[in-house]
Amino acid sequence: MKCIRLQILSFLSLCLFTGCQHVASQLQPKHEGTRILHSDELYAEVVDPDSENPYHQGLRFSPVAHVLSVFYKGHEFLYNPVAHNSIKDGGGLAMEFDLFHRGYEFGPPGYMDAEEGAPFMKIGIGLLNKNGPKYASYNHCYDVFQLAKTEVEWRKDSAVYTQQCPTVNGYGYELKSWLSLEGNRIEVHHRLTNTGSRSFFTLNYVHNFLQFDGKNSVKGYEVSLPYEFDATIATKGVILQDGRKLTFVDEVTPKMKGASAKIEAFPADRLEETIYIDDPALGMSMKVSVSEPAWRVTIHGGIDSLSPEQFIRLDLSPGESKEWVRQYIFKVR
Repeated sequence: MKCIRLQILSFLSLCLFTGCQHVASQLQPKHEGTRILHSDELYAEVVDPDSENPYHQGLRFSPVAHVLSVFYKGHEFLYNPVAHNSIKDGGGLAMEFDLFHRGYEFGPPGYMDAEEGAPFMKIGIGLLNKNGPKYASYNHCYDVFQLAKTEVEWRKDSAVYTQQCPTVNGYGYELKSWLSLEGNRIEVHHRLTNTGSRSFFTLNYVHNFLQFDGKNSVKGYEVSLPYEFDATIATKGVILQDGRKLTFVDEVTPKMKGASAKIEAFPADRLEETIYIDDPALGMSMKVSVSEPAWRVTIHGGIDSLSPEQFIRLDLSPGESKEWVRQYIFKVR
């Protein structure tokens, strides 16, 4: 059935005068291939993995717990343009395992062990065929050997995902995720199980594409952490650090290809990772947290969206499971 695309302003007007719980039951999604979930206060549009035309059709971001759009008190918090490149572009809260990093060139579990052209395991996606001596994400065109099977149980305010991947060369996994909305927060509980015969480690993060009320500039966003840190800032003059706060004091231009601040040294006693994002001019803020201490934190500013990213490392022996929780709290002053 053809999806009816709503204009954001129409939705905002409705939400200002009625509760989201009542509005969500009447509205159609903004995007094709999605479901609408809601709490009493929060409205979210979520990718349906069974869709033939999902928002992201590339091999980078997982379809598991992919929240595209969030409305709270009539305000939109995430970047998710309808017009986009479905292979290359991401939007919303897009999860990925084993993004390529300098200094972390092992790639997904088993990539270095696989023969050229043979399948390897990309957690969150399935089995892909190796192409090249080093793993390269960022929309590299790997051939699909077999996608992981993803099943979802949908409820009005939650979704339960089970994704299973066949074993290859001793590597295999099962990913179970619980996405839930309550009040002004979204929580995603994950449990990753090593179903293979070989140990592996993996990096997990969410590319949180934030854009408050359709603001097409990162200028004015303030990003704070609850501890002292030294950030490596890639683009001078756009991001300034003042104690525990990073402020985007200027816009990102197309020539810059983004501006970022990277944090790789952390207090040893922290048990979780938390980032606060605030736009004082709009009166909107978010708290983004993960229940594990980070391996690395990156604050990336694009031309029109902001992405705070918390990377965690998971080490699993055969048969072992690891659990973690990502939480998002939305506020409007």
